[in-house]
Amino acid sequence: MKYAPIPTADQLSQLASELGGKSTVRFVRRFQGGLGCTSDLLEIHRAISGTELVVLRRYGDWYGDDESTDEVARREAAALIAANAGGVTVPQLIWSDRAGTFDETAVVISFIDGEPYFSPGDPHDWIEQLVRAMVSVHEVPVTADLRPVLLDHRRQLSDQLAESEPSERFTENSLGVPLWELRRKLIEADDSTETVFLHSDLWPGNTLWRDEQLVGVIDWEDAGFGDPSVDVAYCANELRYLGWDGLADRFIAEYRSKTGRSLDSLPLWTVSGLVRPLPDIARWMPSWTAMGLDVDADSIRANWNRVAEQAIAEQV
Repeated sequence: MKYAPIPTADQLSQLASELGGKSTVRFVRRFQGGLGCTSDLLEIHRAISGTELVVLRRYGDWYGDDESTDEVARREAAALIAANAGGVTVPQLIWSDRAGTFDETAVVISFIDGEPYFSPGDPHDWIEQLVRAMVSVHEVPVTADLRPVLLDHRRQLSDQLAESEPSERFTENSLGVPLWELRRKLIEADDSTETVFLHSDLWPGNTLWRDEQLVGVIDWEDAGFGDPSVDVAYCANELRYLGWDGLADRFIAEYRSKTGRSLDSLPLWTVSGLVRPLPDIARWMPSWTAMGLDVDADSIRANWNRVAEQAIAEQV
């Protein structure tokens, strides 16, 4: 991850002017981790309302040529507004950069006092809270005005089906082509129609906890809509990459129990999740280690290989 520069004094002064209320803004610290966005903690002081902490998010070039960072920022902003209105505990959108205050596309959101939590005293309660958070996300209405700015996961399937052959990122991994072929087979057989609001990257690293309680869901730049299995499979995959297969199985079972959904498309979205880090899952390592996870590239690769081989074997 290539971080954006620390905000300059002039940029912070301009931000204070745009926020109004005779504000002053001070840089506090940088949050480590994240692959597509630089997040900095700022302190805003207003003459009337006092001091508050906020988070400045600036979007980098992780997204490649397929979409602009402006689109990513609009998507996260719209998702935060919708999730807040739907009762999900998420940061509130405070400001979007329309004046070019920063060199990067930027937004300011409220600060939630919490941290990712990977060593729960009660793993079953931890899983249950993760499931409740995901269920609350899936209950947010997908309105007509929201759809154009969100990722349409079914349209992505159509785009993938149109690919005539696997790209280089598949061919560079020994399991890449078998996964590409399996994904194609599962897309052709998929007949799911249920559509829900999706986070698209909901795993423990994108949740905040305080005193063993989940207090926020963050990082909404990939928010979308589609089959609920998108989120369930992605979170379960991430747990398995960390070697927590039992917790992944419990997560899926708890979600099914709470929602009554059969998750018939889970194999498809498990494979779709597996191909996201290709050609090498180790490229996600900087984010994980920055969060304090004690992992190494060899173990993560071994776990990814195991999950991929199992997914392929189950569909033979």
